[in-house]
Amino acid sequence: MSQPKCKTMTLEERKARVAELARLFNENKTYYLSKEFNEANCRGQFIDVLLECLGWDVKNEKGARPDKREVIPEDRVTIDNRTKHPDYSLCFGGIKKIYVEAKQPSVDLKKDPAPALQVRRYAYTSKMPIAILTDFSEFAVYDTRIKPNSKDTAGTARIGYYTFEEYAEKFEELYNRFSYEAVDLGKFDTYFESAKDKKGTASVDDDILSMIERWRLLLAEDIALHNAEIDEYNLTSSVQKIIDRILFLRICEDKEIEEYDALGKIARSKNGIYPRLQKLFDASDKKFNSGLFAKDDFTDSLSIQDKTLESIVGELYYPKCPYEFSVLPVEILGSIYERFLGKIIRFSRKTKNGHSVEVVEKPEVQKAGGVYYTPTYIVNYIVENTIGKKIAGRTPEQIAKMRFVDPACGSGSFLIGAYQYLLAYHLDYYDSDKNRARAEKSGIIYKDSATLSYKLSVEEKKRILLNNIYGVDIDAQAVEVTKLSLFLKLLENEGKALSQSGMGEMFRSSDLAQNKILPDMRENIKCGNSLIGSDFYADKNFLDFCMEEQRKVNAFDWEKEFPQVFTDGGSLPLAKAKASFATPSAGTPRNAPKKTRTGGFDCVIGNPPYLRVQGLRENYEEEAKFYEQNYQSATGRFDFYVLFLEKGFTLLNKDGYLSFICPHKFLNSDFGVGLRSFIYKNRALNFLTHFGSEQVFSSASVYTCVIGLSHQNKNFSYAQVIPTEIENGVVSETFPIEKLSDTSRWSFQTGMAATVLEKLHQQKNTVKEVFKGIYQGIVTGDNKAFYLENCTETKKFITGYSEALDQDVQIEKGICKPVLTGKTIQRYSFNDKKEYMIYPYRLGR
Repeated sequence: MSQPKCKTMTLEERKARVAELARLFNENKTYYLSKEFNEANCRGQFIDVLLECLGWDVKNEKGARPDKREVIPEDRVTIDNRTKHPDYSLCFGGIKKIYVEAKQPSVDLKKDPAPALQVRRYAYTSKMPIAILTDFSEFAVYDTRIKPNSKDTAGTARIGYYTFEEYAEKFEELYNRFSYEAVDLGKFDTYFESAKDKKGTASVDDDILSMIERWRLLLAEDIALHNAEIDEYNLTSSVQKIIDRILFLRICEDKEIEEYDALGKIARSKNGIYPRLQKLFDASDKKFNSGLFAKDDFTDSLSIQDKTLESIVGELYYPKCPYEFSVLPVEILGSIYERFLGKIIRFSRKTKNGHSVEVVEKPEVQKAGGVYYTPTYIVNYIVENTIGKKIAGRTPEQIAKMRFVDPACGSGSFLIGAYQYLLAYHLDYYDSDKNRARAEKSGIIYKDSATLSYKLSVEEKKRILLNNIYGVDIDAQAVEVTKLSLFLKLLENEGKALSQSGMGEMFRSSDLAQNKILPDMRENIKCGNSLIGSDFYADKNFLDFCMEEQRKVNAFDWEKEFPQVFTDGGSLPLAKAKASFATPSAGTPRNAPKKTRTGGFDCVIGNPPYLRVQGLRENYEEEAKFYEQNYQSATGRFDFYVLFLEKGFTLLNKDGYLSFICPHKFLNSDFGVGLRSFIYKNRALNFLTHFGSEQVFSSASVYTCVIGLSHQNKNFSYAQVIPTEIENGVVSETFPIEKLSDTSRWSFQTGMAATVLEKLHQQKNTVKEVFKGIYQGIVTGDNKAFYLENCTETKKFITGYSEALDQDVQIEKGICKPVLTGKTIQRYSFNDKKEYMIYPYRLGR
């Protein structure tokens, strides 16, 4: 019986083909269930065909590049009796949706817990909702949001089970849940997301975050107790470095770049663990040359107890560890670190034996209501509309001269997105019919033995990273995490490639100085205040600022730090380039003469911080004054994101693009008039994608847009969409730039909406006149301690959930006040989740 092409088979043909397979298996069942019939044969004769009947392009008949294949098969790699990869990754649009683990039919999948635990660990770590385990004789489906445990049975978390005799009878059910078409039509997401957040499910990012937060506190307590001279800054820095190094090396072990269990062997030695770890760090510094393991006299001289490090490292190995780090997406690690970096270590009190420590939210994070990681679809949309436009149709040689930056890079989510986009573009270019032979001969690409498709070499990936990717953040720990994330993205799927290319042998030789796995990113990713240059100290005595204040200000001179960027096409000397800058290092002084910029970045991307200036003025009056004097957008009670929009625009070269996600409040609010005037004066608006009352950050009451800026636009495009729908394309209207000339307010509505808004603006009184003088509500200083959620009230008491205590509490009604916050106010009503605040004072206004 000839096999039709998987994409052209009708449903009946697919069903008939599966019935034929089942009949063949049944007729020779004794042989197929014996140990002589191995897994490889089972995959080729049965499982591949079953997946094809479900519409998956197993053989890559489309000829898609590796990152766009529908089915990514893996070589069976076993190290120390551990299998390192799932057998199949079923993908849609380059996103892995389902792992399929294959076994030989002699394995009893219904009763044996080991195969089930294996595939559940893969999928749980990758944050997939389900995984499939099959030997063709059986087909088991697991809910992989349920955290795996070494004591689980084969039936734990199993939500579907079929035998080969049932395939034909239940084919429509299988097809509607697991086929390519089911994913394409959204049936897969609809069905398997219906059980989201049900009892017993967990999230790998929350789980790993909880783990490394435990490490931070454990390390901080140990170091503070046994290193009496340490200060808070060096304590925070050292703890971060140790965690970064241990986590990086453990991930490299699962990715086959490092020897498996290298950390574990040291931790189990139980005698001088930290000195032994330092030797491993020194060897890693020679091997990777990334700065991640660079000598640090302060951190290296610390005294750390063996039991602390033994406990931390022990959590990273099975059975204590449910994660399979070889499949942990860098993006998930970034989301974990973004929240991790929102807290700092503080001394709570000093004891006779040392310091007692606590981990607290940063003041700016507390004022902003938390840390919110940008969803991948927003990152992709911004990258596509900046870097995508910039490099379209360009050669790698042309792209090598371009520079892309995130001026508030955090844990690096936008830079990861930008780097991934560049890698995909370069691979497409080299893996074309006219370029493939030359690129392979020169070592730019190589053929992967598992997929038989081409991949970029490690050296080419390093070159792209160093040439194109730049970032700045005021937080030194964030800078290190960004570099860590970029290194892991570079090493993604490269374990076998390094050994195949001989690099594994190379690193065992003495020729380490000439060949390093990772690039040194210290000249690309830097720590500093993107908004303040050294001219902040121009009329002040620098020495009057203590070290802590200097660290908080963290002045950063863009031209000095990135001289290779701020020149005329990379050829002007720095002094000449400086003379042509449109603005000095800080921003745009209100009365500065207009100049023409010749240097600058090709693209500026990111998600700047959202923090109102009053949060700064409480402690840093000098800094607030500086912004008001140097930025046109610093008007009224401005928010930091408006400063970043202005600053980001001044960092662009004359042909550059900027795009941020930020609140859209500046479009009509009083504080936005300065930014609106700046944008109109420079004819800067390129596009605006407005999300209306739909929220991108589900846990935050902030309403956002994506804004694009570039130089001297005659027109701009505008669209209002549901955020998640931007992946399917955005239909925009085009307006002349003169529509922005009335900078008192901007409106992009048309038709009936425009008529209603115009009528509202004609009303005599406004809300701000009625509520004159009220700019913000009550500030508690510690919402977790004083807020009660989901409250009920009786005659004498308020009962509600306290986040600080993680339980319901009962408080006397007389000292509680009802509260409305952003999350309790909906468009036309209040929701039923009543909130109260413990506030035993009379309200004055």
